[in-house]
Amino acid sequence: MIEYLLILAVVLIVAKILGELCERIGIPSILGEIGTGILLGPTAFGLISNPNEAVFQLFAEIGIIMLLFVAGFEYVDIKSVLKYKRVSITLSLVSSFIPLIGVTLWGLSMGYNWGASLLLGIALSATSMGITVRSLLDCNQINSKPGRTILGSLVLNDITGLILMTIVLGVVGARGGDILMNTLFVMGGIGVFFLLFLVAEYIMPYVILYSIKLRVEEAQFTLVFVVVLLTAFLAQNLGLSTMIGAFFAGVFLSRSSILETETFSQKISSVSYGLFIPLFFVMAGARMDLSHFSETIGLALMMLTLITSLQIGSAFVVGRLYKYKTWESIMLGLGMLPYGEVTLIVMTALLTMAAGNIERFGGAEALEGLHSLFSAVLILIAMTVVIAPLTMRFVSRRLKKA
Repeated sequence: MIEYLLILAVVLIVAKILGELCERIGIPSILGEIGTGILLGPTAFGLISNPNEAVFQLFAEIGIIMLLFVAGFEYVDIKSVLKYKRVSITLSLVSSFIPLIGVTLWGLSMGYNWGASLLLGIALSATSMGITVRSLLDCNQINSKPGRTILGSLVLNDITGLILMTIVLGVVGARGGDILMNTLFVMGGIGVFFLLFLVAEYIMPYVILYSIKLRVEEAQFTLVFVVVLLTAFLAQNLGLSTMIGAFFAGVFLSRSSILETETFSQKISSVSYGLFIPLFFVMAGARMDLSHFSETIGLALMMLTLITSLQIGSAFVVGRLYKYKTWESIMLGLGMLPYGEVTLIVMTALLTMAAGNIERFGGAEALEGLHSLFSAVLILIAMTVVIAPLTMRFVSRRLKKA
């Protein structure tokens, strides 16, 4: 335990130092935090020898939960997001299905079978909500017209990707059982979650009001933290992600006038940005295995070129179709570009499935190719995590000038 305390202390101070250096040279601090993970992870110094250990995973999970909660609580007005619902729905569908089709066809042309190509397509149509939200916050675009549109699209994108993954995993036999029943279970869970969200949005202000009467210290803060964790847990067990649960917890808790005070916001921000959120991005960086960089960089660059042209191109068309300005349309595409945890989940499922049924995926040689593909996707994630915040900061400056 003492060793973990030392690691966390070093990680936090290095993350803040590198984040400060990034801000001073005009780039988002998120890159300093990710760089800390790469620097202290297995690729370099090895202080974080295994970023998949339970203690690190716990801090990282709480970090992404708090990031999405803060976004929903402090920056999102659900009515403003719904104001752009038509373009959000269109953007979500386009950013899900265009990459899915394009990447699947590319995978087939590269010699991967249908199952591997489909799952690769799904993996590269799943935007990282955490990375995008943090990037929007860093460039002060989360309350802008494109920012609100992106937020609405991210929620829908997560749901669409979940349903697609359920169907494809059922088809290729990863889950077994009835494909229709698996899909209906996921869609039913989504319906139940949003029904509970509507109920919570109505009753939570009264619960918060009652907490004022409690005599124990910081009862309101504890209550909010508990609600966030429970909502994230509920969302995950109903087939959604913890991120969606945390985001909507922030939305319905923001409806309470008692919690809108500057003091409460400062408490939430201090705990989130001072401790948990940096740890999420540090662990994301630590998971990037760059030891075989030279072997897979070519494959990663091919995928980057393909997915960048598909995502930014299709989003740009959607933006212009709905009368968004040129730089606003480019921002829409950049917001749908970063990859993260969902992509890793899908690719891990692909490797697990291939290892359990080698012949179905073309034998041992094909399995080795899938491992190379997995490493290339890790490098792709690293590149999008770096490229998206930088380009979004540049586009944000152009929007302000315009």
